[in-house]
Amino acid sequence: MPDANVAGADSFDFRATDCSGDRLRSSAAGTVSVDVRARNDAPFVASVASSPPPELTVGASPTEYTLNVGDADAGDTLTTVLVSASPCLTILAPDGTAISSMPYTLPTNATGGTAIRISADATGIDGCTSAHPDIEGALLQAGVVQGVRTTVQQRKEQAQQLNAPFALGAIQVRAVDASGANTTGTVYFTVLGEARSSSSNNKAAAVAAIVAASVVVLGVLICLVLARMHYSRKRVSTVVKAVEVGGTTSSTEADKL
Repeated sequence: MPDANVAGADSFDFRATDCSGDRLRSSAAGTVSVDVRARNDAPFVASVASSPPPELTVGASPTEYTLNVGDADAGDTLTTVLVSASPCLTILAPDGTAISSMPYTLPTNATGGTAIRISADATGIDGCTSAHPDIEGALLQAGVVQGVRTTVQQRKEQAQQLNAPFALGAIQVRAVDASGANTTGTVYFTVLGEARSSSSNNKAAAVAAIVAASVVVLGVLICLVLARMHYSRKRVSTVVKAVEVGGTTSSTEADKL
């Protein structure tokens, strides 16, 4: 049985034997030569199914990340194409500028990894959150193992303790060989946003306290006005009754009105 992906020239020897006569009779040895033609294998794009995804932090310097692309065919030259990226991810071109339009073809390279520089974009975190509201479910659907999903969940819980936004970002990568055979894969990243400052929290709490106090004061004022109106109506009623009984009202009573 030949090895997988074997190719090239090979041969085998054979001999014919006749066992029906009085003695063993065999033919001369013969040789068969074969040429095993190579079948082109599509390239591959390795994901993070069995290892924790890289973690990016908003405000940090761009991180160099090696896209694990390759081909089983020895010596095959690959072209790596960035198909798309989540809005919370910024990928830098080799000249250092942000890639604003995709698909984007990276420099041609031999079989192996392709390095990119990537950073987290604070303005796109909401977009990433909308794209992957259920991070656990997205990773499960992508075939990510339980241990990796647990690590991502722990990162999310740490972000919540810091009062910082947390999202799942992804880039789609396509590897193309010289014959045009290609494979597209997805690489995930976790993105940690900037933690909200304590001063901002205190300011929000102070505003809420002022609003609550204003509501209480307004309620008290309304109660006082209503009480005053009730007292005035009651006093007028008393004076009117006095006029009806006595026929006159004293100056003192008038003054009180």
